[in-house]
Amino acid sequence: MVFMLDILSDVWCFVKNNPQPVATLVASGVAVWVTWRFQNIQAKIAQAQADTAGHKLKLELYERRYRVYEAIHRITILNYNLKDHEFEFNALVHQTKEIKFLFSDDIIDFANKVISAGRSFNMSHWHLHSLERQNLEMDIREPASSQMKASLETKTKALAILDNARDQIIPKFSPYLSFETIK
Repeated sequence: MVFMLDILSDVWCFVKNNPQPVATLVASGVAVWVTWRFQNIQAKIAQAQADTAGHKLKLELYERRYRVYEAIHRITILNYNLKDHEFEFNALVHQTKEIKFLFSDDIIDFANKVISAGRSFNMSHWHLHSLERQNLEMDIREPASSQMKASLETKTKALAILDNARDQIIPKFSPYLSFETIK
């Protein structure tokens, strides 16, 4: 114990006689502590910013995927009897242009199938309409021509594809439209 007191006494004498080196050591220690403290605060801020950026990226990906989903869904329920349907159809197809960057191949194939069926339905519908009009203008009351039968068959097949797609769209897209599963 006496030995410890001697050491403490010697240290005190050194500090008392040489205050500058001690002040330098104390200041250095305080600077190290402040630097360490700021580093920890900055690390927490950086982590919070990274988390926020990750959530924003997920949200943007979700929104882009949802726009594509909504466009494909609207194609399956589009009223093709309206005169301005072609403009709306083309606008919906345009909304799906980035699908290859957002979804897997099975969703891309599904969407292409829906778009193709929508186009087929649209073209056959208006082809039938023009043939019926032509028959009315010529006052033809004959049974349906082979062109009419082919267009009607195409329209029926396309409608069946669109109806089937309407039933499949939610199960197919739901894994991609869950915010928790977006990576």
